[in-house]
Amino acid sequence: MYELYETKIRLTSSLCDKYGNMKLSSIIERFVDLTDEQTKLWEKYISLNNDNTGICWIINKYDVKIYSLPEYLSEVTLKTYQSRYTRHFCERIFALYDENGELLIRIVSYWSLRDFSAMKIVSVPEEYAQFTYTEGITEKTDKKMAKNPQYTHTDPLYIRSDDFDTNMHVNNARYFSFLYECDDIMDYEKYELSEVLLNFVGGINDKTANTMMYALEDTGEYVKLSQKILCGDSSTAAQIESYWRKK
Repeated sequence: MYELYETKIRLTSSLCDKYGNMKLSSIIERFVDLTDEQTKLWEKYISLNNDNTGICWIINKYDVKIYSLPEYLSEVTLKTYQSRYTRHFCERIFALYDENGELLIRIVSYWSLRDFSAMKIVSVPEEYAQFTYTEGITEKTDKKMAKNPQYTHTDPLYIRSDDFDTNMHVNNARYFSFLYECDDIMDYEKYELSEVLLNFVGGINDKTANTMMYALEDTGEYVKLSQKILCGDSSTAAQIESYWRKK
């Protein structure tokens, strides 16, 4: 009953960066689209109390592992499925494969339901348990995000009008673009992205006065980029920890 959902796409220039690799933000955007498509199929069989249009899924965190980024004009297969169900959240896997079936990217994501009219998290209906798929990827990172990193830089964070989603918060895929805005300490020409841990705390809902704190640490095998995204009122919107391997 649609436990596993997949599609194939050929990469266009709009999905790729200047080096011809698929942008991570483009990958996240397409996976979120798949989530929406699959959820609509599921909701033919269950009720989400859609009388209340204020109830919708929100993303809590991502764990992204990148083995290799697909290139311009290549054909890739995207798969997604619910890998774990609880009454408080659902864990969803995203996986991207090349034409030979080799895994290029694995994403573990955690979702909860929010009632925006009451501004609170609500229980996930038990009916969602039936959609759990147990035959897919099970490996996860052993990395844990540092609790109190020592940030060394603070810069303004510029937000555009088209960065916002229909709920008037910055689209969650946009946060992956912030990884590439630390030019003061990061030489992006020398490194390629290996892993990203991203935790959402709040959300950005204003274009002005947002800032980013960040710091770089050389761990030997990787360099670790720690970032904190702050709203105009100094509240935390998200924390990001990314690992970059030398090219």
